[in-house]
Amino acid sequence: MTAHYLYIDTETAPPPETLASLAYCERKGIDHDELAVNPAWALCLAVGWALDDGDIQTTSDPETFARALWSAYEQHGERLYCVAHFAQFDIGVLFKWLAMSPVSQSGEGLMRVFTALASGKPWDRKWIDTSRPLGTPYTLDQVAHVLGVPGKSDDIGHRFAKVYAEDPDRANGYLCGDVRCLRDVHREQLRFGLGKVQ
Repeated sequence: MTAHYLYIDTETAPPPETLASLAYCERKGIDHDELAVNPAWALCLAVGWALDDGDIQTTSDPETFARALWSAYEQHGERLYCVAHFAQFDIGVLFKWLAMSPVSQSGEGLMRVFTALASGKPWDRKWIDTSRPLGTPYTLDQVAHVLGVPGKSDDIGHRFAKVYAEDPDRANGYLCGDVRCLRDVHREQLRFGLGKVQ
């Protein structure tokens, strides 16, 4: 039975400035923009994905991503594995994004599919995390460098929301580059016997 891989990368934004978020930032001594990489505060702004060798797609519309996820699951079912870097972060962000959005086409069925993919039993996990090939987390660029594949195409990082507002083409290029890098990293990990379901 051939495995199929859905490569997913999320780009996030900080939440709106509220008394709670500002107080948290002051207490932690961080800039409000840094909440974009905090799983408890981050909001999904855009997602990029590719199924196996397929074209890289991006969207800021939950409905579009929901349809793509549903289609991939209908096509491949139990043979579908989602691949992400720091997967727990992406799972949390995507779950909030889909759960809080009016996704009309798939509705409750989609949430069941996403929940099954995201939180299956440990021995039946459907997400692969490329950040932990040997147990210790590394950035996508670090893993790419070690494996000898091209790294990230830009250094936007937690500033994605600002760049997205000012230069959407650059932001979209960055997101596509991340998905491309993720796919290359995972394929190299598979060659070395890594990058399998954990």
